[in-house]
Amino acid sequence: MDTLNEKGDGYIGELCVCVNDLDAYNETMKAKGIQMLNIDGSPLDSKNCVLEPYGEKMAYFPAELTCGMVVEVVQPGPDSTRCIPPRSYPPEWS
Repeated sequence: MDTLNEKGDGYIGELCVCVNDLDAYNETMKAKGIQMLNIDGSPLDSKNCVLEPYGEKMAYFPAELTCGMVVEVVQPGPDSTRCIPPRSYPPEWS
């Protein structure tokens, strides 16, 4: 709530986007001059971005490109272990 009080109504603190192939997405961003980051702020590579034991891969845009908002890019893990549900179907509440 402190951040919302500081930033005001309508502030978006984090945005998460799913991709099918994080390694390919990372290469596309590199070609555009953008270095994606690991959760600890180190440069992303295919070995340091896997959330164990779930198999999700995660990367982040540098904060200086997102005006301080956290923008996370996630590749869901295998169906048997993933912690992020698939979004290829409409949610039950829609």
